[in-house]
Amino acid sequence: MRKILLIVMVLVMLCSCSSNEAVTVKIAEGESVSTIAETLKESGLINSKILFKLKVDDTEGYLKPGEYTIKKGTSQKDIIAILKAGVNENISVTIPEGYSVEMIAKTLADAGVCGEKDFLKACNRTDYGFDFLEGINPKGNYKLQGFLYPNTYYFNLNMEPEQVVKIMLSEFKKQITDAGVTTNDLYKKVTVASLLQREAKVQSEKPTIAGVIYNRLKIDMLLQIDASVVYGVTDGMYDITAVYNSHLKSNSPYNLYKFKGLPPGPISNPDIQSIVAAQNPESHDYLYYRTDENKKDGTHIFTKTFNEHLNANN
Repeated sequence: MRKILLIVMVLVMLCSCSSNEAVTVKIAEGESVSTIAETLKESGLINSKILFKLKVDDTEGYLKPGEYTIKKGTSQKDIIAILKAGVNENISVTIPEGYSVEMIAKTLADAGVCGEKDFLKACNRTDYGFDFLEGINPKGNYKLQGFLYPNTYYFNLNMEPEQVVKIMLSEFKKQITDAGVTTNDLYKKVTVASLLQREAKVQSEKPTIAGVIYNRLKIDMLLQIDASVVYGVTDGMYDITAVYNSHLKSNSPYNLYKFKGLPPGPISNPDIQSIVAAQNPESHDYLYYRTDENKKDGTHIFTKTFNEHLNANN
């Protein structure tokens, strides 16, 4: 009995050690995805070369050469993220959906990834070699606002801000490609999507809210979206908890209570669900929506007339 118990204890210890074991792999310049998959398989970091290639084929060319130390048990998704980022120190930085460029800059600076001002400067360029940026004609505060895809990334300390930007733009390209988002009128789609991201608390309502926005634009009606006002009066930091009459009198071009049409550019960096909703809005006759105070679950009541809007929660 003692002998069996001892064997079990040894096996547990061995399993525990192997799950925390780190493996160092070298990726040479110009290596194909197939060769990289072979290296990872031989190192025990992945189980299937085929599955790895299926996940990474569309990002071939973005996997960075270098020497990586990766723990066994790291998910395939995280391994791909590490190789795309070209980092050996796994600094995990989460960029939530709906963060503005300004908020992202502070988050990266706080994590020690890159300087806030340098990152903002890097976000005012579009010459990063991505085709979807070629015809966007940005007019907002930052040219890349809306195109830095929200996700969890793996970065090094003191990276070049341009490298960070390229990684996030690469993820944006992957997301819109996988979702079938077309690049015609992309800047408009992303601008609408950025409004949806800050307005909608429930994913399923995004196409409906998108329909309201397009319906209002069609009849030249003020959008009156609070999130855009807040972006303007807080310099993109969204650090106020309520919108007051003084905010609605702001001369900011993002004040959609005063200026018709869409804001000059995106007000946040949206997720793919928001972008898809902006491309495929729900067809309806609604012009208004307001929070359902009875349900208190983040959903809205949609109405066609102003009178119905006023009485929606009665």
